[in-house]
Amino acid sequence: MTGMMKTSLRVPLCRLGRNLAVVVLGGGLVACQRLAPPAPFVLNTPGASQYSRPAGEGPTVVVVRKGDTLYAVARRYKVPVNALIIVNRLEPPFALRAGETLELPPQKIHMVEKGDTAYGIARTYGIEVPALARVNGLVAPYKLLIGQTLS
Repeated sequence: MTGMMKTSLRVPLCRLGRNLAVVVLGGGLVACQRLAPPAPFVLNTPGASQYSRPAGEGPTVVVVRKGDTLYAVARRYKVPVNALIIVNRLEPPFALRAGETLELPPQKIHMVEKGDTAYGIARTYGIEVPALARVNGLVAPYKLLIGQTLS
């Protein structure tokens, strides 16, 4: 089912579901379009491999508690909210139900190699240097040793 409507607010008026997308057209038109079933999930962005799991390694699954939010779960297990969304293929509004299970993203460990810098490593994983330093107990000037592991 495909529908089109005009709105001066440029806000989609179609009901969104798992298989619907809103396409914004020129002149304030929006279209609701039914999508094909999703393809296997692949994220082609730098650092995306940090959310992939090595073959044979099972997922870590947690049970959502009453009153939990996605932010609360992410904070409790020290993982990025976005990583929880990606790994669990969650869709807005990201409401959680008590008893529901969530897979935690695998922890990415980086082994320092010759030429690595805190700035370069932080940039590779899409985080700020102070965050990398805080998690790994580094202090300025962030001297790294070859073979040192960072998370």
